[in-house]
Amino acid sequence: MPRVTNFCAFIALFTLIGCAEKDFILPGERESILPEASENTSEFQPGDESIPPLNLPATRANSSWTQGIASSITRTEHPELGAAPRVIWSVGIGSGDGRKNRITADPVVADGRVFTLDSAATVTAISTAGEVLWSRDLTPENES
Repeated sequence: MPRVTNFCAFIALFTLIGCAEKDFILPGERESILPEASENTSEFQPGDESIPPLNLPATRANSSWTQGIASSITRTEHPELGAAPRVIWSVGIGSGDGRKNRITADPVVADGRVFTLDSAATVTAISTAGEVLWSRDLTPENES
């Protein structure tokens, strides 16, 4: 009996292997995405002339964040940040991430207000002083 079981398992294994699709390998020359190794790759040395200087655009204050940072059109290149950032206020915006629901939108800042969307589809408008101005549930009437 064990011989028959082993033989059936052997046949099943080769049948499954025969069904596998061959990997398609794109033609062409392969190029490494890693930089070429140099003698000392552990760290940069101060005063190393081969390292180009870091050139950043001028910092820019950004009073409105109307879009996420998903594209270069809506991204602030070099946002300004104070020398000693600190929390000036904090307020709850509703339901957080859970097993069934997730927060799907970044906060939006416009016209002196912060707009948030929680995981239960409730939009909340908050003043830049941290006061909740209004809140509205966007769940359709016939849905839970």
